[in-house]
Amino acid sequence: MTAARPHILIINQHGENRGDESAMRAMIRSLYKHLPTASFTVIAQLRDRQLKIPFKNVEVELRNMLMGADELLRLAFYAVLKFVRLDLDFILGREGKSIVRAYRESQIVISAPGGPYFGDIYWHHEALHWLFVWLGHLHKKKMMLYSPSAGPFHIGILKPIRRYLFKFFAVLCVREKISKKHLNELLGNRQVHVTADSAFQESIVPDDRINFCRSRNLSEVEPFLVAVSAIDYKFPGDSDPEIKREAYRKTLIAALIRIAANRPAYFILLPQLYGRHHSDLSYLETIAKSLPDHTGFEIIKSGVDSDGQRAIIGMCDFCVASRYHPQIFALSSQVPGICFYYEHKALGIMNMFGLERFAFDIRRCDPDSVIPAIDEILTNPASVKKAIEQVLPDVQQRAGISTDLVIATMGTECNRGEK
Repeated sequence: MTAARPHILIINQHGENRGDESAMRAMIRSLYKHLPTASFTVIAQLRDRQLKIPFKNVEVELRNMLMGADELLRLAFYAVLKFVRLDLDFILGREGKSIVRAYRESQIVISAPGGPYFGDIYWHHEALHWLFVWLGHLHKKKMMLYSPSAGPFHIGILKPIRRYLFKFFAVLCVREKISKKHLNELLGNRQVHVTADSAFQESIVPDDRINFCRSRNLSEVEPFLVAVSAIDYKFPGDSDPEIKREAYRKTLIAALIRIAANRPAYFILLPQLYGRHHSDLSYLETIAKSLPDHTGFEIIKSGVDSDGQRAIIGMCDFCVASRYHPQIFALSSQVPGICFYYEHKALGIMNMFGLERFAFDIRRCDPDSVIPAIDEILTNPASVKKAIEQVLPDVQQRAGISTDLVIATMGTECNRGEK
């Protein structure tokens, strides 16, 4: 019988990224709303072992996927022995024992929102993610893929392995239709639910822009606030990545200059990566140096968490993003803007809102294609906001289906709270 106080294990959580943090927080807070007695364990990918992710009023234990080589080998060996029905805990290290205990205590194992951590883009990391899925299968736990992106799955030698491993999930749920297409191509007619990014489950109250401007001694004429979140994309696999990097950088700068051409603009640059091993700060500093002299800017401190970043973006007039989740933050607050996508996940969400004309492939972007889109938004921002407003309630409702599917998969024996 399912325990009166359910324990939920979340695996494959990507760390040191404010976007993935926001998706995880929205997922846990949504589940906690339905299951107010639940406790959670999150197994996250954290290179900075000193990092902690605080959760108010929710019991969350944080474990690290990136353990030492000795610990990881012991955990993998334990999995192999358990596969042949030998349950030998003594071979595990300290971290491995904590992780195995979390599997045993859990009523369900959820593979976290994020990705595409299953697919060709990050195939070299995929084995580690599948190890944690396999451990759930070995412990005979119900498992669900909780609305990440997925695919593509074109590497022929991996297809039969992936088909076998995806069978471990009782429920497959992705956050946009492109990922569903990838999974259907791999798995055939198996049911794949299309919901929306987990972060859409929450609405964060925007910061007060008047107080924001006063605290920075900005002009009495209220400036045009522009949120910017930019990735220093390396163009892996490209024959001449430096040419592509420079074309992308020039297009990004041209976009910002165009936005500031006829208005007092103030640029707010938000780093998504944080911690001792990952950072967007140096690239954002490079972008800031190229802004027009008549504009103001600031780079938000890396310690501002995902809720804080969402509140900042929510008060802005325009958003320029080449990272995925800042575009989610903008859409959830009906802030218009453009995005540069390097993976299908961002294009998928812009398609969901009917705004794909404002999404640009980072590998083929140029000012001549981007500037007309900016002009369209600046000329008639109310029209774009209205388009977002009309679709947003449906997207928010779809995002909540992911949580409903968790509850249904766990079974009715769990004590469910009021919505």
